[in-house]
Amino acid sequence: MNDNIKKRSTMNKNILLAIAVLSLLSLLIACTDDNSTYATSDNYIKISGIEKAYNAISFSGDKLNIQPKVESSFDLSDMTYLWTYYNTQDANRQKTDKRGRSYYVQPDTICKVKDLSFPVKLSDGEYTLVFTAKSKSTGFFQQNVTSLLTKSSLSHGFYICKENEEGNTDVDLFLHTSNKLIPDVIKNTQGKALPGQPRAFNINHQLGYTDPKTEKEAAANFLCITTEKDSAYWIRALDCKTIKTLSNFNYEQVPNLKPYRIVRGFFTEFLLTNQGIFHGYTASQHGNGILGEQEGYGASTHVVQSVGDHAFILIYWALPEHSLYMMDYNGGLTEVVGKKTYVNGKPVMFQTQKLNNLECLYSGLNFTDKKAVKAYFLFHDKKENKKVLYEISPDVDKATVDTVKIVDPNSHFAQASRYAICAKSATIAYAVHQNKVYSYSLGKDAKEKELTFKGLPENEEITFLSNRYFLGDKKSNFDYLIVGTQTGNTYKLYFYNIVGGEPDGVPKYTTSGKGILKSLGYIDPTVQDLDDGAVAPLLDE
Repeated sequence: MNDNIKKRSTMNKNILLAIAVLSLLSLLIACTDDNSTYATSDNYIKISGIEKAYNAISFSGDKLNIQPKVESSFDLSDMTYLWTYYNTQDANRQKTDKRGRSYYVQPDTICKVKDLSFPVKLSDGEYTLVFTAKSKSTGFFQQNVTSLLTKSSLSHGFYICKENEEGNTDVDLFLHTSNKLIPDVIKNTQGKALPGQPRAFNINHQLGYTDPKTEKEAAANFLCITTEKDSAYWIRALDCKTIKTLSNFNYEQVPNLKPYRIVRGFFTEFLLTNQGIFHGYTASQHGNGILGEQEGYGASTHVVQSVGDHAFILIYWALPEHSLYMMDYNGGLTEVVGKKTYVNGKPVMFQTQKLNNLECLYSGLNFTDKKAVKAYFLFHDKKENKKVLYEISPDVDKATVDTVKIVDPNSHFAQASRYAICAKSATIAYAVHQNKVYSYSLGKDAKEKELTFKGLPENEEITFLSNRYFLGDKKSNFDYLIVGTQTGNTYKLYFYNIVGGEPDGVPKYTTSGKGILKSLGYIDPTVQDLDDGAVAPLLDE
């Protein structure tokens, strides 16, 4: 067969394919009217009871229920039913597979029964639902088409990272505006939880990635999780689909990688690992999700993200070097500058590198004075068995140790089991000691005060403490001191408004779920890349 014949053959096949597709679309269009009928003098099918459009909240646990009425001349035993759907935007969109072959999107089957009970788990958008009633014996059929508008329930609220009863990682979603908890989101959307206990959890707004459906650059909000199985997951919040793992975050496989944490800076995404920090740009800078650059030789889960004029700066504790580093938005790495001081009249240099006797317990940020933002790192000196608190000031091109405080060993702060730092309403830290919460002044006086939490049962063990805030617009901003308790396999969370660093009144919200509480994250679909809300907070939980 010569080339011309081959071309004509291919052209004829394409023409036949186009005719077939147009015929199918014509058939669908002809069958879209409500109460439509396929009728002869003896045979007919009538469909009614289906609205022209429906709205659904995806991933909420609620179901879309439609009970069509079907009248026909056929016996019930002769009738078959089918519900299908497709994305409306894809209806007439011709696509090409990896071999260069053209195809049209095929509808997905929901069920093969008359009455629809559909737990909607679709991304935001418009979908076309098609109901088909058919006679098996004659092939006569009738269709009714309706539209479905979906909005994901997973795009707004407080995500709660936890360890489930099997020792694996999952998340619950607390819809605070409706006081509803959606449990086990990962298991219910992906079929199973993530293997291993949770190591770190972050909500990262507006990360860039390559959409596997369109193979184009896109932007989305992500649940970023690392586990004690040395795995990392970038899960798209909109539909809880895992978009990226350690198998495809880089241009090639990186062996022997231990992921600590996934965070974002001003317009850079960072993966902190035992082999250094991998980084790439976020959505506004046309990032495609590949973290191709690598800096440093180690890291940890202890990292502080600055805010305001210095929002592009990360300060972190690096293992195995036992050193403090600063990284800028371009991935530029510098050592935190040490501090020379005097103790009992003798000069002492507080180093930031190769601090092999120090174990980092906690890190946090205070920006009560926005012109004097401070990062704090609390260490346990294993050699001298004491607690040491570093105060660090970030600047445009460096970070410098301001003070190094030896914590009074008799203080509640030194003996605490949990820590947090008040970010914006007072220059204090928090400590949980003997199931009570104390404030600890970050100034020279180091005063402590027991805090009172109205509505917090005394018999519940406090296992979690966090000052979680949001830097959105005035209507959406909040500043909560959140207390978490654990009783067996049940956790409870109490959200308190903060005034002057202290809890104000009774909890604004409370919620409870199953599992061992690890950490929280807040997600808001209105956040844009480069917003303050996209950058902060980055908390050590």
